[in-house]
Amino acid sequence: MIKALLVDADSFSLGHILQEIKRAVFEDGIQIISASGAEFGDELRQADKRWYAQLKSAARICELCQPSVAKKIVQLEQLIADREIESNDAKTLAGAIISRANTIVTKDRKLKCDFKKVKSVDQKTVCCHRIDLNVCGPQKVITPPHGAARKKGTKPKDIKRLLNDARCSPTSCNCINGGPTC
Repeated sequence: MIKALLVDADSFSLGHILQEIKRAVFEDGIQIISASGAEFGDELRQADKRWYAQLKSAARICELCQPSVAKKIVQLEQLIADREIESNDAKTLAGAIISRANTIVTKDRKLKCDFKKVKSVDQKTVCCHRIDLNVCGPQKVITPPHGAARKKGTKPKDIKRLLNDARCSPTSCNCINGGPTC
């Protein structure tokens, strides 16, 4: 099991990267899971160039196997078209399934709902990743402050607790950091 969390890069737009997350990454060794390869890096770099450079140099970005992610995205996009899932963020949901992450940072309400029921979402796809998705515990969400009115996000004391419990356990095919595809 790896200390890691999944990040919807849109949550970090306009430099709203939570200080608690920055601290957890460098002090507690938590890794950031990337399901979208270079695109994730581009989005994160736009949000905070310096922090992205620190993540890269400290090897804190955990890249998932892109062919496996691509296969899962195709399956999830069909569920999106059939309106069986609410979110349109197939990449992030694919990352959740492949990494078996138990914590996500997002401000997207629909993605939060789908992430919390990721096991039932995966049951609707055909894939060898259907291993125990609860291995890391129940799915939890960290919401950064967002919107023009600066809607309140997750409380700092709760963020610390959630980050402390953040885990992922890549599937047995080692679909992480360039492992073999399924």
